[in-house]
Amino acid sequence: MHHCVGELDAMTQEEDRRGESPEEAVTRGLCDIGRTADGLKQSFLTLDVRGFGLNTVTPVSKYQHLQRLKLARNRLTTLKGLGSLTNVVYVDASENELTGESRKRRAERCVGENHRP
Repeated sequence: MHHCVGELDAMTQEEDRRGESPEEAVTRGLCDIGRTADGLKQSFLTLDVRGFGLNTVTPVSKYQHLQRLKLARNRLTTLKGLGSLTNVVYVDASENELTGESRKRRAERCVGENHRP
């Protein structure tokens, strides 16, 4: 079973992540393999990058089958760009540096954009 990185020892995580690019961090945070929303294939369903120090969500958008995003304790100022992830049902973006609209509506805006008629 593949465990999410958030389940590992926090000190080990911090030491292992030094010098890591956002793309590497996102790849490392992929976990929970399961069926995609359409049921046709297997894919990573969760991204757990809590406390990774990320300042961008750009690398996340290429993982279209993600359903859960655990983005807490980073340096994110916006969640813009996550609207293309149409299968997301859960986002935790707490303890970031979200500003203005991002701070007020956090995950609701991100997930809500996916379900507009």
